[in-house]
Amino acid sequence: MNDEKWEDAMLKIKENFQLEEELTEDHPEIESGIIETVVFDSPMGRIKLIRTTTPKVLDKKTFYSSRSGSDMSVKYDYSATEFVNNLEIFKWNGSQDAWQEASLEF
Repeated sequence: MNDEKWEDAMLKIKENFQLEEELTEDHPEIESGIIETVVFDSPMGRIKLIRTTTPKVLDKKTFYSSRSGSDMSVKYDYSATEFVNNLEIFKWNGSQDAWQEASLEF
């Protein structure tokens, strides 16, 4: 979901539903990554949207040694201008008292 569609969706959510939480934080593992979380009440129940924006991976390099018992490490090269967005949708399950990933199948 690109930035424009995300902003449109957020505007519609704010107009039509009661927001419980809106949070933007830095990604804990990827520099210049952002995690946006929105929780709101809808006719389907409590819904949680998590949008993760991270730089596009340009290259993945694996470093290892052929010696027995040696460590392996992976280094990623990220784009400075291109970003990738991921959207996850969760629905609150009151009987289990936990968030469950929502299915978008009809």
